[in-house]
Amino acid sequence: MKLKVAYKTTTTSDEYFGYGLHAEVVEAEGIDPNIFVFHAGMPELPTKKIVDTFSHVASPVDMEEYPPEEPDLKNHKPFYRRSELNLWVRSSEWLGELKQRIDADVGLLVKGYSLLNDENQYNTEEVKTYG
Repeated sequence: MKLKVAYKTTTTSDEYFGYGLHAEVVEAEGIDPNIFVFHAGMPELPTKKIVDTFSHVASPVDMEEYPPEEPDLKNHKPFYRRSELNLWVRSSEWLGELKQRIDADVGLLVKGYSLLNDENQYNTEEVKTYG
């Protein structure tokens, strides 16, 4: 099981100075590349444009529960997963911390997902007959 994530950063040069981070899963083996969890937003007035919000890097449970690419709004499930994200922050320190946290969470996801999907993890067996 393997994930490869590419990180790109940028800065703005105008009065709205900020630091941008783009993270994208560029390679995935044995795991769905849609690992970034988003929450579907509400339409903004007056444009009615919908802005979704990045929530977190998926956990192994999130990988099973949240659909990839689009929310399931018909069933009132606003969370979904994507393979890339764009975030903006105000300082280079915050950008560094954000990248480190995402990096650590991706590592935890791969480790946890590997453990939960390893059939050799079960070392005891109990069989019961009912009825």
